[in-house]
Amino acid sequence: MIMLVSLNGTLFIKKNYSELNKYVIIHGGLTFSDFNEDKSLWIIGFDTNHYNDDINNFPYDFVLNETIYLREQCLKLKEVQRILKLNKLNNKL
Repeated sequence: MIMLVSLNGTLFIKKNYSELNKYVIIHGGLTFSDFNEDKSLWIIGFDTNHYNDDINNFPYDFVLNETIYLREQCLKLKEVQRILKLNKLNNKL
């Protein structure tokens, strides 16, 4: 018998989780990072396997919504970095 205990959410991005964990809000924090096969992107993720987590409390829909929210946060961080870089360049002029 196979029993599903918890679910995970993952994204492919250009930064590892140690660079992002202090800036994103996600259930249990980011708990995974590794390179994809060609090492061009990081795979980051979170899990629902913490104390008192189970599939009933954190079903598929919750994990999907958290993954989408994580993606949105990463995109906002990318935009903030772009703006800061532009401001830095403008300040040098």
